[in-house]
Amino acid sequence: EDDALHENSYSDGIGSECNPSLASWYVDSDKDGSCDRNIDWGSYFVDAGNVHWQRYIINAILGFVSRGAEGVFLDTIDTAALYPHTRSGMIGLVKRIRAEFPGLIIIQNRGFDEDPHGQTVIEETNSDINGVMFENFLTSEVDQIDEASREYVKGRIEFMRTMGLTIYSLDYATRPDVISAIKVAARREGIVSYISPARSLAGLLLDIDSDAD
Repeated sequence: EDDALHENSYSDGIGSECNPSLASWYVDSDKDGSCDRNIDWGSYFVDAGNVHWQRYIINAILGFVSRGAEGVFLDTIDTAALYPHTRSGMIGLVKRIRAEFPGLIIIQNRGFDEDPHGQTVIEETNSDINGVMFENFLTSEVDQIDEASREYVKGRIEFMRTMGLTIYSLDYATRPDVISAIKVAARREGIVSYISPARSLAGLLLDIDSDAD
């Protein structure tokens, strides 16, 4: 996803399907002339297979590495489950990042949600990444423990564990009892747990006692 709309100067003059004045990587699934938006975060969905988007991302990583970054976090990978036609492009982007930056630490956000065909991104990218992170291991909102979410994620953890990946979680909590419950559950599953009091990630807490290999 893109956190802001970019003009088509990023796309060699090729406009978006939702607006010819915008970069070509945006998605307009209902063809209403508006770029599809993630209303939860205010970002815009993109086709990760778009060659101009891939160039944009690679150039951004080059900038990070030149300033001393040792790794990158690839967010919203499960966009490919919402837009199955972008799945191969998302996989290709992750593999391209690994090929161009062989020593880079790559942590992928999710990628284990199934598209309508029952396929996931992580089945194809697990050999190209170092770990996977997911939100809402134990909570759905701040201080709200969600048993249904926990059961779904537990199954996904077993799925990822067979791939030999380091697993990270991010929950949102302020109450001591909820924070304690998250830590206990994370240690039991052998994952590295992060806890934030808000979705802004202000005051992020790492559970340094998590026992993950």
